[in-house]
Amino acid sequence: MPATASLKLVTLSALIDDAETVESIRNHGEVPPYVLALVPEAEVLHALTSPLREGLIEAFLTDRMGAAVMPVTSPQYDDATFRTYWFLPTQSGWRRLWRNHDAVTGPPTAQPNQDPVR
Repeated sequence: MPATASLKLVTLSALIDDAETVESIRNHGEVPPYVLALVPEAEVLHALTSPLREGLIEAFLTDRMGAAVMPVTSPQYDDATFRTYWFLPTQSGWRRLWRNHDAVTGPPTAQPNQDPVR
């Protein structure tokens, strides 16, 4: 993770490829560029609550079978409930992440139409 990336942006980037829970972000956070397993859990929780309140991410619940996804219209922020949510970026979250792409992932390693630097 580049030194210029904020924890909020790094947490948001962890949601790019799939919905994540607090636990899944923490369990897989040691994989660069996320490194969220190395960040104190309280900071990761704050990095999720802040963008949720700002409308950059949204929370979902699954049914008992774990298949159907239901949006949470009024999220609860107590620890036990918050840990049951799955999170995805909103359109605003995607835009914020794209505007700050280099800060989160680092500068591109190749120019368009060139092989990546090895």
